[in-house]
Amino acid sequence: MSQLDPEADVGTMVGGKYQLVRLLGSGASGAVYEGRDGVTRDRVAVKLLHGELLLSDEHVARFLKEARTAATIKHPGIVAFLDAGRHDDGRPYLVQEFLHGENLQEVMDRSEVTLPMIFDVSTQLLEALDVVHSQGLVHRDIKPENVLMFFGQYGDVKIKLVDFGIVKSESNSRESDGDITETGLTVGTPHYMSPEQALGHDVDARSDIWSVGVMLFEMLTGTLPIDGESPYIVLARVVSSKPPSIRTRREDLPEWLVGVVDGALQRDARSRWQTAKEMNDALATGLKA
Repeated sequence: MSQLDPEADVGTMVGGKYQLVRLLGSGASGAVYEGRDGVTRDRVAVKLLHGELLLSDEHVARFLKEARTAATIKHPGIVAFLDAGRHDDGRPYLVQEFLHGENLQEVMDRSEVTLPMIFDVSTQLLEALDVVHSQGLVHRDIKPENVLMFFGQYGDVKIKLVDFGIVKSESNSRESDGDITETGLTVGTPHYMSPEQALGHDVDARSDIWSVGVMLFEMLTGTLPIDGESPYIVLARVVSSKPPSIRTRREDLPEWLVGVVDGALQRDARSRWQTAKEMNDALATGLKA
């Protein structure tokens, strides 16, 4: 039941409905298991809060908020919410569709990202984010590990955006003192954080757009626009340095594509693409040129 031994829950029945078959992964606040619906026998993904966090009102509230958020967002490019409830010992759980795929980071690590794939992934991700943002929400952790990829027999690719554990409403997006990661950093992933998120300021949809810009930069060049020897150094550079134009890393890119990427990585959010749809439209226009 503890974070130190999430394997101990394997084999148990959660909420009287879902048998935990095997551990898929464990993070700071909870563990994710492959589960089996006791009635339909369907495979599901079950996220269960770590036992020692049950006494933390903050962690329980954040977990329940993730469940409520997941229940409101419905889109083919976003992991589907199925159920939520409380385990017999009081721990909240969240049930989502079971996805058997690999994440974008794994594909990038194998250097198997092609130009058509980059455009497909970016287009679908921006479409999914447009739905998230239309509900007044900000994902705040857009990164390759949170984009699952599924390949068709003809080389086509579909994506699913996952992990809404630190999503916030735009009306309440400032970090609380407790909203930090295991390393004591502002919530999120430093390499993909916008300057305003790294500073702990209010964020809106344009912060996620910055993160998409970082991913697009990375997919096209194999490098990150801002890097450093540690997460703290990366954060410091994100808040103090202007990212380079992608033209400095890829001289062969068409001017319209340089504009799309650079337009997402403007330090001043007012100078960025203002919506996911606006950025996606610019990408679509360039592809048709």
